[in-house]
Amino acid sequence: MKRRRVNIACLQETKWKGKKVKDIDSFKLWYRGEANNKNGVGIIVDKDLKEEVVDVKRIGDRIIAIKLVF
Repeated sequence: MKRRRVNIACLQETKWKGKKVKDIDSFKLWYRGEANNKNGVGIIVDKDLKEEVVDVKRIGDRIIAIKLVF
């Protein structure tokens, strides 16, 4: 993401279980995944936009949405 200058990326087929938030270097990752064989989804945001996130909706293990305020 740093090399390509991407601010927001949506991830699919993640292997992480649960619904949590992780700080990875200068990025912030919101994800959701189930405990069975299904894989989850996630959204990763860079350091410039992670303070602008005001709401995260984890609708299911296949749908996640974030709300940004600029």
